[in-house]
Amino acid sequence: MDSQSSLSSKPVQVYLSFRGDDNSRKFTDDLRCGIESRDLQTLGDDKKFETRDSIILIPPHLLKSIEESFIFFVIFSRNFASSIWCLQELSKIADFINNNDPKHTVIPIFYDVDPYEVQQQIGIYGKAFAEYEKSFCPDLVRKWRLAMTLTANLPGWVVQNEQIKKHKQVIFDIHKLLNTKLPEVVFADHQLIGMKSRVQEVKKLLDLDSNDEVRVVGICGMCGIGKTATAAVLYNKISHRFDASYFLPFDASCFLPDACHVSNSNGVSPLQQFFRQTLKMEDLEIRDIQEGIFLANPKLRHQKTLIVLDGVNPTQNLETLNLAVKSNWLGAGSRIIITTRDERLLKVLEANDVYKVELLSKDESLQLFCKKAFKCNFLVKQHQEYSNSVLQYCNGLPLAISSFGSTLFHLRASTWMSDLTKSRKDPDHWMMEILKTCFDELDHMKKQIFLDIACFFTGKEINYVKEILQDCGFSAEEITLLVERFLIDILDQRIRMHGMFQKMGREIVRQESPQEPGERSRLWSFDDICHVMTKNTATEKVEAIVLDMEDSESSTLRIEALSQMGNLRLLIFHNVNFVGTLNCLPNKLRHISWHQYPLACLPSGFEPHALVELIMPESNITQIWEGNKVFPKLRNLNLRGSKNLTKSPDFRGTPNLERICPMFEIRPFEELSY
Repeated sequence: MDSQSSLSSKPVQVYLSFRGDDNSRKFTDDLRCGIESRDLQTLGDDKKFETRDSIILIPPHLLKSIEESFIFFVIFSRNFASSIWCLQELSKIADFINNNDPKHTVIPIFYDVDPYEVQQQIGIYGKAFAEYEKSFCPDLVRKWRLAMTLTANLPGWVVQNEQIKKHKQVIFDIHKLLNTKLPEVVFADHQLIGMKSRVQEVKKLLDLDSNDEVRVVGICGMCGIGKTATAAVLYNKISHRFDASYFLPFDASCFLPDACHVSNSNGVSPLQQFFRQTLKMEDLEIRDIQEGIFLANPKLRHQKTLIVLDGVNPTQNLETLNLAVKSNWLGAGSRIIITTRDERLLKVLEANDVYKVELLSKDESLQLFCKKAFKCNFLVKQHQEYSNSVLQYCNGLPLAISSFGSTLFHLRASTWMSDLTKSRKDPDHWMMEILKTCFDELDHMKKQIFLDIACFFTGKEINYVKEILQDCGFSAEEITLLVERFLIDILDQRIRMHGMFQKMGREIVRQESPQEPGERSRLWSFDDICHVMTKNTATEKVEAIVLDMEDSESSTLRIEALSQMGNLRLLIFHNVNFVGTLNCLPNKLRHISWHQYPLACLPSGFEPHALVELIMPESNITQIWEGNKVFPKLRNLNLRGSKNLTKSPDFRGTPNLERICPMFEIRPFEELSY
């Protein structure tokens, strides 16, 4: 088909990248016909007319077609690598993979060729690249290799030339992909690791043999843990049970990614698109979900239907979800599966059952890592130390394991440890952006609490953290909401946070000012705090400082910089030495916990109207404050072990004082003045 004449007034949707003059042509033509039977346009070029020793630029109209397409099928046939045009085209398509563009789906099809040959560029593919390396710039050939490796490692199909039935199955599966917009219909081996037990558990909750009611089952868990993959694998396994009937002469099953999101310029959400598909009226104007339910009810109320609402989040319209889930518009035996990061949302929707996706076990983590890093099922002995470090760092999170494994696959083993160290300091941008979507859904207060926990309080006792958060004006009840969104957990009365989420939270703070720590909201690293206090670069953007050193001898800071932090609300120092003088403290401080406070009293200019807790054990204080200071909010005063204390303060300015930890351990009670 001539690529110029193939352009029409219809919007470009599906692009086929293939070598048109080999034995894959019949399959490609069948694939094209199958896609176009869905009233979708396919574009692509035969790539017959080219030479092997020159670069042929892709025409502008074809580049435009690639950019406007949203699904790409790359058909790797035996002669694909011998086409420079194909490689140029593949490089352009691979840009979407590199950019993690959610609007584009790239799917490889391996026709009569071993996927491993394509991934590694060996065999017939290796011979083609060996010729290119003789004639072309090394950087260009390297770019082609990377594009091929990226694409060939994506989930796709393997089709042998003689497998006619396989041809038909692939076309059938592609029909389903185009109908449901399911991102990955066929899964690579690494995507199925840990899935068997998950899918079995959710199937039990669905109770598919019961036709008495419509059941709603939620799949929830932290970002990157595999909720969508679990739902997609399950969908592939059970959707055949929701076949056509007398009332509905086509399959009544649909996988809706980003359910209830507006997905195009016309304001049509995936759920509204489902109604259009169900009613077989693509031009039907559906103003809202309620109208769609009203129109679909006569057909669907007699039909067992399967709907997967994937990626539902609390920022979406709960009224819409309630209508979709609770309305009596689906037939008995229908099933609705909801994947979400928010367990509370499933309670609001009154889901019949909820499955919480767990982190991968050690064995599953190792298996996934080997698949991604070594493309095999076993751990190479000489890589054991590095692999254990990676797995400990990733702690069972599939997203992190896959990301690190894929990165290390392209590196020499000798650079692994340095790359791992670098990643800990500078996390994978793509992975952090995915995790950050969980943070972006939070309101302002939850964001502040999450960042405080990520920077300061992971591993701390829950009641201790709640008290400090309340001191800072936050609601401690918000911690429960963070637990329900799987951003933190509470084990043995201590707050736990997955290392990747802690890294993400700290990275958010670091990005507030990558070069100057004194312009960040939170400081917890000795190096950063030392920089700020030594070079006096502190600003009013600093809200909290927490520094707990194991060895006080290695930590000496200048104290003057504290007076520059006008918006400081939280200050915790433990085992930290100071030099210099302190003329004042920020008046917005709400919580001070300063072990071995070095001065004889609080600065005279300090007006502690916001202070709730003052904890200074084993300090050098002789008198806490002079004169009649007003501490209207002070509830807790702790000067335990302050041996130099000789004079009690005037407590008339502390009307809300509830706790006084023993202050008078050295001198008899009567020797102190009142």
